[in-house]
Amino acid sequence: MDRSYDYCLLTVFKDMAGHDVYQVDPIHLKFVEDCKQYWDRVVIYDSETI
Repeated sequence: MDRSYDYCLLTVFKDMAGHDVYQVDPIHLKFVEDCKQYWDRVVIYDSETI
């Protein structure tokens, strides 16, 4: 169990194309630029619905 984080953002995409659009969305990119000073690292866990 990884308990090395304080916050979690859960995003669900209909398909990979939706994920790809999210990654380059101007709102997402602005958030990253404005907030990157607040984290030391970003850890991403992928999962699939069974």
